[in-house]
Amino acid sequence: MVVGHPGNTFILVGWGKPIFNFIKIINHKFKFNNIIIITHPKKKHFKDTLYFDDNRIYENIFDINDDNVKIIETNQISEKIIKIIKKNNVKLIISVGSKFIFKKKFIKTFSSKLVNFHPSLLPDERGGANFTFRILQKKKFVAATAHFIDENIDSGNIIYKLKKFNIKNYDLKHYFLETYKLYNLILIKILDKIYKKKNIMAKKQIDLNATYFNKINSTKHGKINLNWDVNDIDIFIKAFSRPYKGAYLYLGKKKIYIIKSTQYKKQKIHPFLFGKIKKIAKDGTVLVFFSNGLLKINQISLGTKLVKPSSVFKLSSWLK
Repeated sequence: MVVGHPGNTFILVGWGKPIFNFIKIINHKFKFNNIIIITHPKKKHFKDTLYFDDNRIYENIFDINDDNVKIIETNQISEKIIKIIKKNNVKLIISVGSKFIFKKKFIKTFSSKLVNFHPSLLPDERGGANFTFRILQKKKFVAATAHFIDENIDSGNIIYKLKKFNIKNYDLKHYFLETYKLYNLILIKILDKIYKKKNIMAKKQIDLNATYFNKINSTKHGKINLNWDVNDIDIFIKAFSRPYKGAYLYLGKKKIYIIKSTQYKKQKIHPFLFGKIKKIAKDGTVLVFFSNGLLKINQISLGTKLVKPSSVFKLSSWLK
C-alpha cells in the first residue's frame, strides 16, 4: 500500500511538541505548499498544559508562525472539517496526540492517508497513560508505532514501529523526550518512502497479543495507599509526576500532590507510624515513615505551584 498519494497539503491532527517537531521535519526535508493543523479549541489547551512545565516536551502550537501553516480549531471532526480537507490536495493526514474520535465516514474517506502515531509497540499497550503504566510495571523502555487508523482503538495495520532501552530512573519526562525522538525517525522513514514513490507495507496486528490501558486522571487515580511498601510508593509518585498533576495524600483536609521523592532507607516500620513525618531537613525536604522504610519527599505541589515540603509539613504532621 502506498501511503499518501500525490498532493501538496499535509494535515496534522493533534497538539503539543510532536506537532512542532513534525512541522520542522516536513519543512526542512520536504516543501509543502500547505500544512493544516486540526486541533481542539485553544481555550481547552490551557487546561491540558497546566502541569507541562518543560518546553522540551511541550510547545504551544498556537505559537507556530510558519507562513505555510494554518490552524483549525474544532470540537469534533465534523462534515465541515471533511469538506475543508477534501478541498485541499492532501498527501497525508497524521494524528499525533489527537483528542478526536475518528468516525466511520472520515476513516473511510481518507483510509489510505490516515495514520496515527502511538507511544508503544502495538498491539501491546493500546489505549492511554502508556508511560504511567509502564513505570508502574518497572519497565525502562520507550517505543513508537505508526499505524493506519481503523474504527477500533489503536488496532489498525502497522506501518513502522521502533523500540529503545535507555530510560533512566523512571523519569517520566525522559519517556516523553525519547518517544518523541522515535516519532521523528518514523516520520522521516514514511516521508522518504512517499517521495521515492515506494510502496509501504502495512502489517495486520495480532489481537491475541494485544493489551489495553485506560486513560488516567491524577485527581481520581493518584491516591497513595499508606500501606504500600515504601518502594512502591516511590514508583507510584514517579509514575504520576510532571507533566501530570502528581500522586497525592492528605494533610488534614488539604490534598497534597507529591511531585518528587526518593526512597531514603529500608527498615521495618510499625504500621502505627505510616504517614508520620520523621524529620524536616535544612534543604526543605522531609522524611516520612512508610511500610518497610523512609521516603524522602523532595517537592510537592499546591495547585500548580511547586514548593518545598517544609513550607507545609511540621514534625507533628501525619499524612493520610
